[in-house]
Amino acid sequence: MKKLPLRLVVLASGQGRNFEAIAKASQEGILSSQVVGLLSNKPCGAVDKAKARGIHHQVLPWVKAQSPEQWGRELQQSLVSLKPDLILLAGFLKILSVEVVNKYVW
Repeated sequence: MKKLPLRLVVLASGQGRNFEAIAKASQEGILSSQVVGLLSNKPCGAVDKAKARGIHHQVLPWVKAQSPEQWGRELQQSLVSLKPDLILLAGFLKILSVEVVNKYVW
C-alpha cells in the first residue's frame, strides 16, 4: 500500500479543466494527494494552469522525426525525476509506451 498523501503527476494536452479539478481537490484536502507535476506534449491551457498554481510543469514536444520509443524515454526520464506514486491521464492525447505503463502499474 502506498503511503499518503500520494504524489501525483498529471499528463494533459488540453485546456486543463480536468487538471484544474484534480489540483484544486488536492490542494483543498479533498484528495489525499499532492500534485507534484504536470507533463504535456504541447503548450496548452493545462500548462498555464500549472504555472498559475506554482506546480512543476514541463512540455515534452513530439517531433515528427522522433520515434515513439525515443519520446517515451524522455517521458520516463521526467517521470523518474518527479517520483510519482500515481500518474493521471487528464485529456492526454498521446499513446503511452508499454514500458511507461508497466513501470507505473499500481
